[in-house]
Amino acid sequence: MQKSSESDIISPRSRTSDLVWIIEGAATLIRKEMNYYRSGGVISDFQKRAKNYEKKSRFVADEDILSVPLKYLLSRKTAGNLLDAGGGTGYLSHFLSKHIEFESIYLVDICDDMLKEAERKNYGAKIFNSSIESFCEEAMEKFDTILIRQVLHYVEDVNKIFLLLKSVLKTGGLIYVGQYLRTDNDCREWHYELAKEISKNRHRTMRHKEFLEYVCQNGLEVIQNDTTEIERSLEDFYENRIDNNLSFKELMNKMIALTSESVKDKMRIRITDSNIYYSAQFCHFLLKKKETCNNFSKENGRI
Repeated sequence: MQKSSESDIISPRSRTSDLVWIIEGAATLIRKEMNYYRSGGVISDFQKRAKNYEKKSRFVADEDILSVPLKYLLSRKTAGNLLDAGGGTGYLSHFLSKHIEFESIYLVDICDDMLKEAERKNYGAKIFNSSIESFCEEAMEKFDTILIRQVLHYVEDVNKIFLLLKSVLKTGGLIYVGQYLRTDNDCREWHYELAKEISKNRHRTMRHKEFLEYVCQNGLEVIQNDTTEIERSLEDFYENRIDNNLSFKELMNKMIALTSESVKDKMRIRITDSNIYYSAQFCHFLLKKKETCNNFSKENGRI
């Protein structure tokens, strides 16, 4: 499998000598953005976790979670060209490619260590070491299917991400989003306080309603949705920490102090002498370009 460099991302333009100055400018912007992500530490979140990412991340290996995007996409007449945006080790596009025949697979991720793990799968994906923003802004291709899973809490601007993904989505194309979401502000704040202790690079924890507002505001609509509920533990979350000076006991005491009776009930929190267990909702959405605004609300179905 050939891994594309920064210049490969915009290679269709680089063959046109009249546009060399545009290419050089774009390449400079890409380098600046890559340096921003590195200096900001986003990449460091995954450099440490790359080798064990698929073993340690519940949403990667859980069969109930994996079965949902497969169910969504198996019903399509043609899966066409696939973009796995922020796809890391390629775990999802690799899994889907075993069951669905795609014309091409593009895997985009900011972390080179994660992409090295994807290369070992040797499943024919074209690999791009780039941010989603840079890739979409320079892409000459359009895609029939786009995957974006557990990415939105890391990006600076969710609206921009949705607009860019929509811009490279073919007419009639579909976007699958997989994301942990919370039901209300209290649960969101509890989880965000936990996430901040694990990594300072996570910008948000979203509620269902916020996610749906992003979708509708950016000319997209939900055509299918499901929720997979799983139990997570504080200890499992702690293993993903970036700050090695953070003690588990310190983290546990903080989260116990933040656990109100209301949050405890809503998140089904169980506190033992050695761990905290809580319920998490992994939410699946299949999106398309909006024809009329789809008025989903938290009262509709599982949302």
